[in-house]
Amino acid sequence: EATAGNALFIDRKYAEALEQYRAAIASWDHPAIRFNVVRCLIQLDRPVEAADNLKLALKYGAAPLEDTVYTEALSYQKLLANQIAEV
Repeated sequence: EATAGNALFIDRKYAEALEQYRAAIASWDHPAIRFNVVRCLIQLDRPVEAADNLKLALKYGAAPLEDTVYTEALSYQKLLANQIAEV
């Protein structure tokens, strides 16, 4: 499911990729898969959901993520924080 999501993401089929990643998370909620959900939600202009999922992706810190992915996640965290206002 995650592999299928990756192929769809590369083809810029973000909604379809998101479905695949969510199905993968149902089996194994791994931070790297969760971060792929974030990438899709950002592309679909859904920053609030992206921020919520990013918190889950970063829940265990850098350990479960590749260094470049962790750096990207921190960048998204800062960008999303600037886009979302607390109510």
